[in-house]
Amino acid sequence: MAREVAFGQDEGRSRLVTYIEHARELFGRSAESGAIVGFLSVMIFFIITTWSGGGWPPAQILDGRSIASIITNATSQGIIAVGVTMLMISGEFDLSVGSTLGLSALMFILAADRGPGGLVELIPGISEERVLDWGISYAGMGGLAAMAVSLATGALLGLINGLLLVWTRIPSFIVTLGTLYIYRSIMLNIIPGGTIARYLREPITWEFSPIVLIVMAVVIVALLVALLGYSMRLNWRGLQKTNNGRFGPLFRLSLAGLALIAAVVAGVLVIIGFAGDLDTTVSAPLFEILNGKLGFVKENFRSSIIWWGLLAIIFTIILNHTSYGNAVFAVGGNAQAARAQGINVNRVKVTNFVISGTLAAVAGIMEAARFSVVEPLRGQGYELDVIAATVIGGTLLTGGYGSIFGSVLGILIAFMLKTGLVLIGVQADWFRGVLGMIMIGAVIINTNVRRQR
Repeated sequence: MAREVAFGQDEGRSRLVTYIEHARELFGRSAESGAIVGFLSVMIFFIITTWSGGGWPPAQILDGRSIASIITNATSQGIIAVGVTMLMISGEFDLSVGSTLGLSALMFILAADRGPGGLVELIPGISEERVLDWGISYAGMGGLAAMAVSLATGALLGLINGLLLVWTRIPSFIVTLGTLYIYRSIMLNIIPGGTIARYLREPITWEFSPIVLIVMAVVIVALLVALLGYSMRLNWRGLQKTNNGRFGPLFRLSLAGLALIAAVVAGVLVIIGFAGDLDTTVSAPLFEILNGKLGFVKENFRSSIIWWGLLAIIFTIILNHTSYGNAVFAVGGNAQAARAQGINVNRVKVTNFVISGTLAAVAGIMEAARFSVVEPLRGQGYELDVIAATVIGGTLLTGGYGSIFGSVLGILIAFMLKTGLVLIGVQADWFRGVLGMIMIGAVIINTNVRRQR
């Protein structure tokens, strides 16, 4: 009888160990798993520590102003993190994204405020008199032209990083550390310390018929429904495969579903708002479109959140469901094996540097649109915060493993820490220390999980 009891206990213990091992294996197959656990853990901690007891919300961290502060302030670094994640999965770093953001934002402001003349004047040895002699106008560029200048600047700076990496075979850490200083130096020479570049002209305004806006809303919602629906179908199939991790597909499926509902609701609100009077002309300031306050919500949520979410969705689909995304993972996992399979490793890495620089420029445009000024140190320090958040989100420093949505969560964790520490009365100086500890813990967990896979 005793032997049967012992046998039953051993069998139960063995079954428990099997369940634990199986759960750990499923957990390790999804790059977002650690980020989900980390996000929930940090949120629960601040819910407990900011608990007020009565009314709604019961905790300060759940207050609308706190949520708006976390998400709105995270958008710039969140947009950068999308590109940095692509690059890190392919096995490279970009430490120059903060300087790229600043220089691209400066180009946007100069193009919009001083036009082609202001840009040509940046060339060493060319004075304002010579620019006028050449007949080049100082009239501010239109919104699309100014954005094109900024995006081209970011793409060019990223291309320089990628080509330097390929041509010199120097580690990207060193290459981009050097260009971080070079790009910042260029910016400091254009606007020396103590001065700022400010947009001083009349607001750039686009005039629309309400019918055009309604059509645009329908088209945008239709595109979002198509993208999100495609993502939901792919992740639903992922859930059906018992040999794959369920955390990642389940998370992406839930997030895509929520985003789909939000897109449809926002589209309906826009259509209702403009359908009442179709005879008037609607003025839409460009800066408000890029990063203005969303009028249909109470708190300080801004339109940049929508652009961040859209970019995250697009690049998630590219990374997880295209041949280029497979190439990115292959290059980061084993460059030699990827080359043997016919993948152009150098092209993939250079392309990801261009993506990283371009998205840094997008973030720069968003910041310039929000504040209408650019100072010499705009974007300084962003690179380390973004890399830390990306690592917390599950992307390995060694490449070959990561997730866009994991990085989105990593950014939100970082900004939740900033807001939460202030709410509980901890000095802001401790933020980077806490973030550093979380990053070290995330690296340890992610590395061990990766080895077990």
